[in-house]
Amino acid sequence: MGFHRRGLVLRVAALGFIGVSGTALITHAQRPDSATPQAYRTSVDLLTLNVTVLDQQRRPVRGLTATDFTVLEDGESRPIVALHMADFATGHPVAQPVWQHEVAEDVASNAPLAGRMVVIFFDRSIEPGHPTAAARRIAARAIDELGPDDVAAVVYNSYLATPVNFTRDHKRLLTAIESPVIGTQRYVFDERARENSSCFCNLCGLEIIGRIAELLQAAVNRPKMLLYIGSQLPMLEDPAQFCAPWSLPLTDALFAAAQRAQVVIHAVDPKGMTSGVLIGDAPPSISSVQSLLRLADETGGRAVRNSNAPEAIVPRLFEESAVSYLLGFHPKWTIADGKLHRVRVEVRGTGRTVLAPAGYRLPAPMAMDAPRASLATERAIAGLTPMSALDMRATSFAVPDPQRLDRAAVATVLAIRDAPVTTEVPITTRVNVAAFDTNGRQLATDTQTLTLTPTAGQTALTYEVLSRFVLPPGRFEIRARVEQDHPSLVGSVFTFLDVENYSKVPLAVSGLAFHVAPSPRLIASPALDTWLLLAPTTARAFDRDARVTAYIRLLTPKTVAAGGVSVMARIIDAQGRDVITMPTSIRSEDFTQDRIADYQFRLPLAQLPAGQYLVTIDLQQNRINIQRAARFEVR
Repeated sequence: MGFHRRGLVLRVAALGFIGVSGTALITHAQRPDSATPQAYRTSVDLLTLNVTVLDQQRRPVRGLTATDFTVLEDGESRPIVALHMADFATGHPVAQPVWQHEVAEDVASNAPLAGRMVVIFFDRSIEPGHPTAAARRIAARAIDELGPDDVAAVVYNSYLATPVNFTRDHKRLLTAIESPVIGTQRYVFDERARENSSCFCNLCGLEIIGRIAELLQAAVNRPKMLLYIGSQLPMLEDPAQFCAPWSLPLTDALFAAAQRAQVVIHAVDPKGMTSGVLIGDAPPSISSVQSLLRLADETGGRAVRNSNAPEAIVPRLFEESAVSYLLGFHPKWTIADGKLHRVRVEVRGTGRTVLAPAGYRLPAPMAMDAPRASLATERAIAGLTPMSALDMRATSFAVPDPQRLDRAAVATVLAIRDAPVTTEVPITTRVNVAAFDTNGRQLATDTQTLTLTPTAGQTALTYEVLSRFVLPPGRFEIRARVEQDHPSLVGSVFTFLDVENYSKVPLAVSGLAFHVAPSPRLIASPALDTWLLLAPTTARAFDRDARVTAYIRLLTPKTVAAGGVSVMARIIDAQGRDVITMPTSIRSEDFTQDRIADYQFRLPLAQLPAGQYLVTIDLQQNRINIQRAARFEVR
């Protein structure tokens, strides 16, 4: 693609997978030695379709069997050989803790969840004022409708904002949808400016949605929803139309990727009631009505427009996706030719509506020198999901440094669990942890090469790795990659961290960490005792006889207040009730010459029945109140 190349090059709008060197990398197929492009042909004998069935009130229908469905391809019935029904909870189940969305989990995992994957995409076609406010309401309602196992990501059609990767952290998602770039980014239709425009004809919107769909292909047999919030995309069918020479191939690529990924796209226009169909200074061939309808129709979604309260439809979209059927059938065409093969799914019963993809495409043989997508698109949404060949957990927290109050030492603990081993010879594991700011710039990295030797008869290794680097105040995404040989496996995990400006507060407090004894095997770099009191862990589920300590570090930037610091530690159950309270104080003489004091709170697990809990530590010094909180579970 030769269009809008320069304009779409970003500083780094998002992050790729982290390589061993700590840089954000996008990998591509390498050209073979021969000058002639090579292609690899494949065939497919079984395809799957994600299907939703609604009754006359558009409520999901449960309990259907394979005999209730018919898959038609070119009017010919195809044999259904497999069927699986998945039922997803929506809203806020009673069993969830009342503080579920107030305190996010501080340990990230790369384990695939069973829930839905939702991408909230803010397009450039959102206009300022009321449409921008409506766009945020639409997104907020979607976040509120997420089930306990659902994850969501926020992506912008802008080079000024970094996407938020898939997470269950509602507070982080809600912060992301308040980004000031929403409603401020435009695009142009002047062909003379095509090479210099940041988004000519809004082609970047098509390209980013297509790349999101490509990435979602890796999430097999899992419902995927893309919530497009915007008013117009250049989806054209007549090659003579304005923008068509560039938009036609991008539109085809978008739908091809969406059909392969089985992603449902709902298009919600935040503009409200309008008498026209044109967006801004769009030429007459760019129709908001047709582009939104087509985006939804081709992917089994719904288009919402001409509503002054578009957010009201969002709960229905989630309710309709609460039940999903995975149909496995033998296709008529089995050779991967890249063409669209139309299918129609029918179901027994009157008044029922079937939401299903309009067809399927088997990826055409790929030439090894196939052109890559633009750098802007690669970086806008690459790496939305981590690699899970290795079971990994990660937690990060900031620790104030008495030598540099404008910086914080950041501890990241990685847990590698049940890593398979096939030999008793030493295994080399390369660990890379890197931090990226909201502009996608890598600000810090820590790389370690470990040599681990399994014991006789050992088939799996479980260990934790502690890394350390220094960061300035700000919001960061921490990404870790672990590569193991014998056998060759790669895993990655992503987490988030906010670092406050310790130089501007009268009392600097670290993040809340947990220590468990006996401690898991920990590999620390540098030595633990040089900067942390206890070995931190990623464990958050404990037996009642475990010895677990929650701890924080305090630092006074100048002198210690004469009255010291009042401390109240609490354990709160899932119903929000205080079940344990422990008041104490940190006296001024408890601080070291470096003005540091460590506070420890031994969790009384033996007194707690099995369940989910929240530990909070409230600090008060004069009129300053600071709280740290974390979730844990008693088994």
